[in-house]
Amino acid sequence: RELERQRVEQVNLGNQKAQVTAQLQSLSLSLSQLRSRQLILANMTQQVRKVVQHLGSFVSKSSVLYNELQDLVSFENLVKPLNSIVTELIENGVTTKEIAGATQISSVEVQLTSDILDLIKARVPSLPLNEGDSYTC
Repeated sequence: RELERQRVEQVNLGNQKAQVTAQLQSLSLSLSQLRSRQLILANMTQQVRKVVQHLGSFVSKSSVLYNELQDLVSFENLVKPLNSIVTELIENGVTTKEIAGATQISSVEVQLTSDILDLIKARVPSLPLNEGDSYTC
């Protein structure tokens, strides 16, 4: 009778050991997966920091960019001379008005571009990217 009880207890302990071993394996796998995810998250965090830093440098230079773009689309400095060249090409028979006319830039288009740049300039400082240094990742 005592032997029977000890055998039952041994079987029960064996079953408990198997359950604990299975739980240990499951927890070990979960820990391994968490470590892997932690590495992935750390890598992603580093990449996000680089992006925030890059965009932060862009935002701090946005007024310089705005001024350069305004100069680029300046009617007097760029568009007017290019339109004069196109007009000369038409007048000298190098190209036709139908072909070259589509490439000429109007003062309305320049003004529209300038207005869009003004809108962008007004919005850039309010973007959350302007506070890149205050974000923690």
